[in-house]
Amino acid sequence: MATVVAGEHDLRVTEDSQQERTVAAFSKHPNYDRNNILNDIAVVKLSSPLNLTTSKVSPISLNDMAACPETNSMCSVAGWGTTSSGGYLSMVPLKVDVPVQPQAKCATAYA
Repeated sequence: MATVVAGEHDLRVTEDSQQERTVAAFSKHPNYDRNNILNDIAVVKLSSPLNLTTSKVSPISLNDMAACPETNSMCSVAGWGTTSSGGYLSMVPLKVDVPVQPQAKCATAYA
């Protein structure tokens, strides 16, 4: 059974702000391609609603994602990923601003 944790910050610590829910349904994009990570988006239905009135859990607007940003415009990305190829996962979320690049250039660079 898959779960979602909202309000998570430090992966090493269970915090009072965390809200855990089981996943009731999951639907990935029908054209998702795991080889090149195209269409990497899904809809997740939770077993019960999250409390969105806290300072640590709130909805985000997806309106800005309706159109692709222009090449070389700056975008913020965030998460618990690695900061180098083969590096360790971060225990707290990190944010960085990066320039948008065409898919073809990324495909060539990251094969």
